[in-house]
Amino acid sequence: MRTSIIAFGALAGLASANITFNWVNPVCDVNTPNRCLTGQHCGDGNNCVADIKSDHSKISSSHRRTVPEKRQAKYSQDGQCGPAHGNLLCDPNSTVYSGSCCSQYGWCGNTPAHCGTGCLSGCDNTPATPVATKAAAVPARDDGRCGKDFGGATCDANGAYGGCCSSYGYCGSTDGHCLVADGCQSGCKDATATTTAVVTPAVSRPPSTTSSGEPVLGKPSSVDVAPATPTGIQTTDGSCGATFSDTICGTWAQGSCCSMYGYCGNTTAHCGEGCQSGPCVNTPAVAAPKASPAPAAAVPGTIQITGRSGVPAMHAGLMPNGKVVFLDKVENYTELKLANGQYAYSSEYDPNTQKLTPLAYKTNAFCSGGIFLADGRFISVGGNAPLEFIDPTVGDGFKSIRFLQRSADDASLDGQAWSEPGTQLSTARWYASVQIMPNNEIFVASGSLNGLDPTKPENNNPTYEILNADGTAQGKSTNMEILNKNQPYYMYPFLHLMKDGNLFVQVAKSAEIFNVATGNVVRTLPDLPGTYRSYPNTGGSVMMPLTSANQWNPDIIICGGGPYQDITAPGDPSCGRMKPLDANPTWEMDSMPEGRGMVEGTILADGTIAWVNGAQEGAQGFGVAQDPALEVLLYDPNQAKGKRFTTGPKSTIARLYHSVALLLLDGTLLISGSNPVEQPILQPTAKDPYVTEFRNEIYTPPYLVGNPTRPSAVQISTKALKADGSTFTIKFNAPANGKAVKVHLYYGGFVTHSLHMGHRSLFLDNTGFQAGATAQTVTVTMPPNRAIAPAGPYVIYVLVDGIPAMGQFVNVSVIFLEELGIPYKTTSIDLGAEDQKRPDFLKINPNGRIPAIVDHSRNSFPVFESGAIFLYLAEHYDKDFKFSFQDTDEKSEMLQWLFFQNAGVGPIQGQANHFFRYAPEKIQYGIDRYQNETKRLYSVLEERLENKHYLVGKGKGKYSVADISTFAWVRWGPWAGINLDDFPNLEKWAEKIEEREAVKKGLLVPNGDDQIVRLRKDPNVEDPFKGWVMKGQNEIKEKHGQ
Repeated sequence: MRTSIIAFGALAGLASANITFNWVNPVCDVNTPNRCLTGQHCGDGNNCVADIKSDHSKISSSHRRTVPEKRQAKYSQDGQCGPAHGNLLCDPNSTVYSGSCCSQYGWCGNTPAHCGTGCLSGCDNTPATPVATKAAAVPARDDGRCGKDFGGATCDANGAYGGCCSSYGYCGSTDGHCLVADGCQSGCKDATATTTAVVTPAVSRPPSTTSSGEPVLGKPSSVDVAPATPTGIQTTDGSCGATFSDTICGTWAQGSCCSMYGYCGNTTAHCGEGCQSGPCVNTPAVAAPKASPAPAAAVPGTIQITGRSGVPAMHAGLMPNGKVVFLDKVENYTELKLANGQYAYSSEYDPNTQKLTPLAYKTNAFCSGGIFLADGRFISVGGNAPLEFIDPTVGDGFKSIRFLQRSADDASLDGQAWSEPGTQLSTARWYASVQIMPNNEIFVASGSLNGLDPTKPENNNPTYEILNADGTAQGKSTNMEILNKNQPYYMYPFLHLMKDGNLFVQVAKSAEIFNVATGNVVRTLPDLPGTYRSYPNTGGSVMMPLTSANQWNPDIIICGGGPYQDITAPGDPSCGRMKPLDANPTWEMDSMPEGRGMVEGTILADGTIAWVNGAQEGAQGFGVAQDPALEVLLYDPNQAKGKRFTTGPKSTIARLYHSVALLLLDGTLLISGSNPVEQPILQPTAKDPYVTEFRNEIYTPPYLVGNPTRPSAVQISTKALKADGSTFTIKFNAPANGKAVKVHLYYGGFVTHSLHMGHRSLFLDNTGFQAGATAQTVTVTMPPNRAIAPAGPYVIYVLVDGIPAMGQFVNVSVIFLEELGIPYKTTSIDLGAEDQKRPDFLKINPNGRIPAIVDHSRNSFPVFESGAIFLYLAEHYDKDFKFSFQDTDEKSEMLQWLFFQNAGVGPIQGQANHFFRYAPEKIQYGIDRYQNETKRLYSVLEERLENKHYLVGKGKGKYSVADISTFAWVRWGPWAGINLDDFPNLEKWAEKIEEREAVKKGLLVPNGDDQIVRLRKDPNVEDPFKGWVMKGQNEIKEKHGQ
């Protein structure tokens, strides 16, 4: 059981350093060597000890083990060895390749070709005679190529690459290599191969007494090893194992396996590697693939050092003004200072001019989460304790909500500081993930309460809470089971919003589909094979580009990770890819060319994915990573399995803990950050070999190499878009002889700790492109709903033959509420289900009709009837008379035209709607009567607008509630069969109002569906409401005899 020890005096200092993940190190013996964790082997004394693969001797002070220094040369990390590769030796315990022999061609392995003639080092690792071979089998090559195009070469199942030859001539071990259905040529899993793979027995590590030329490593010490026999006392609180009185899980509700961290559960994180007791399965049911070699990209792209971040780049986002905001924690040094003399911990970077502007904030944003609100503001939530000895002006950030606003139209908001009006989360959160929902609310999940030991649940916050659309908290935190059961690996979960409005959630090794509205798990998904994928061994997760061709179905990939928080932990090379909404979703496993932790994936302008940053060894935290991963990996999701990864250029800058990457408007990838120390250092030392990095890099993807001619002069018909299937137009000049166009709607999100919160990509349907022409106009169709494209700022990239134009920001978004800027929450009423007749709704509107509002800021005061709602809002919230009038005569005029709509236009046009659209039989008299009367009322408005822009006010008039109220009906005139072309002044007036930004946002409410848009496309469009209208008419007739 757990015993809480609270050391109040140490709280602030501990909370600002590493979160240390302590685990019970497993024991082993010759009969159970597989009890050791990934990256360990069974050493002398039956202890599992780390595989030391680097000459980096530093071990963080937070670790429980001591590791002796290397006594020999470096091991190869990628399988290349010998004089041509820095005299690297081959590591017999590598997770990337197998064997200690360096062949005459400089490749590591254990076949006769490696260990025989010409062997350069480790040559006594001679394998036994190959078995299970056919006489005609051609031996495996050293370069991983095979099959008909390579002399019939087979693959070595125990070699560097894997035993299956793919249809493309690459050796590997994934289904893409091994299934005949996918073109496997030899060594196949599911059928007899055309040629049989060479199979050599696995070679165990030479005993320490041999003189193989390999390093002889001492045994690390180990504490808290698992006991040989648990006590049998069953847990009462879900804790278990060696550090908690040797209790067992028994019949604990969440599962019977005791994890290496002392939590009971039933996931592979509990029952797999490190399991202390219960029904442990130390060998995974589905093994994650090892690294697979990837060819160099035909055009790899380039990396160039350009500009500086000014502050350590812990968090980042591309703002609507095209500039990048970096956000950091409190530091004792940055390159920028504020006017008050303190260092700045946030900056605004202009990629075009390299100019930096320091930005101030009020609370410590250390390891926060974030997203864009529907109104375009950028928020950061949560953080850490104040460090007053460094900066007394910055306060506690654990519950903070910070806001930053920038304009896409001008520079009026550039350089403004973060706004912190004092609104707070309901509970403290450090390392929280954030996602905007279809109704504009903000989902916030997970976080540490205090930064202390996460193996003790009293320090953890495995809950979620909801923020309103304006970023204010609703004040309630709710337990989230997937976070609860995956402690301590519960922080910074991966979140992806799917087309059904539910969330895909992945943390540790577990995944599920979660319904935020109900708080229920829709479906528990299979565990992801491999090691941990979330903090402190975060990999990267990307939802592939969505299109109508794939029916907007989510397709999610997660790559990288690691087995535990230690500098010796090997990075995980495996990737899992899943379509969560399939009938039977499973993980399709693939692998990168190398193991990586802290790797992050970013969708590029052409829909491919760039994976950058991270380390091949170690984990997240200060001083617990080494062997930086420098190479850009390119992933094409549309290629066949086995051909998706190619390699790009290598950086010269280590990007470890607290690094970021994001796509810029010009289609290049900005890479920045790396601050793997508690406070910045500028020169490497033996203790801290990796410095705080302020240099930015620009990765130029293949599609921009050679300075190709881009599409230009892009004109988007409206910057306020609606996710309702509506259309807009784009005019642009295409390069000569262009063959095809794509329109990419792109959401960059909030970037931190390898997560890209909210990141999504949509390729939109378009028509009208003329191949070969220069001047182009295309009509583009938006997605059908806000679950596919939630509200907020997006970038549109127009690509011709894969080459993007400069991106432009647009906004995907209750008209009067929007105009007033009042925060609001919408509740959809299902009229077909008769929600309007529920007792709770009748308390708001006894008439059982919409619209109705409830003003929670004024004792939940309800208001119904549209005219009354307008007047109520104007009286209480339009204090500056922006949409109403102070002058009594003008106010009276406004009321007259408002009542004209309420008593005339609305009722009469409503009857025209009924007879024209809904009547069960055609009654021409009724149609003519109400259409003609509607036209008469429209002619009154037409005459009023002869010399005025708006209905009320001196001169040309002023936009007021009279216009808003009337516009809502006139816009629906065509639904009643009224042709607005007959009323040019009225039509012009309506078009002017419809172009207002607030109106565009308001028209999205409640669900982004706009019947008028469909009517404009097809006057005979099917009416989805006719059924329930007639049902209501029949019920009235039955009840009242009318």
